[in-house]
Amino acid sequence: MNSKVLAISVLIDGMLMMVQVGYYYTIHLPLYNQQIRPEPDFVDTAYRTVDMLAGTQAYLLTGRTIILSQLDAVLAMYQADSNLQWVHPFEFPYQQLHRLPTNQPYAFFIAPDDHATRQNLQRVFGDRLLRAAPSPYNIPIDKQYELYLVGIGSS
Repeated sequence: MNSKVLAISVLIDGMLMMVQVGYYYTIHLPLYNQQIRPEPDFVDTAYRTVDMLAGTQAYLLTGRTIILSQLDAVLAMYQADSNLQWVHPFEFPYQQLHRLPTNQPYAFFIAPDDHATRQNLQRVFGDRLLRAAPSPYNIPIDKQYELYLVGIGSS
């Protein structure tokens, strides 16, 4: 085989590889992430809780199906210093939130389409309720639970 044919062959192979990588990361992977998560990703809340300030009491406020053993497994695997508790929004004691101890931080994970729960928390905490950054993991924004924080001394 002469060197021109080899060079052209290598060039074509390289271009095909770049097209495949481009397709994988720009078209396939985003679509795949949408398809595997028909509901917001509750396991992501456990991973995000692991990175919180030690002693943070986190609440996952949702009426969607949650598999608690998966949440517990992530928290145990990383030996989290924070606690994540699942509560249905209709059962959460909003009227008692002002009685929470002010010596620990709180985190609230809310489904992206749950405006009522967000309004209830806003009514209790006002401008002390801070929206945190989206998940650092590769999860579509509409499949993430929104995270709201209340710091020490802010209850």
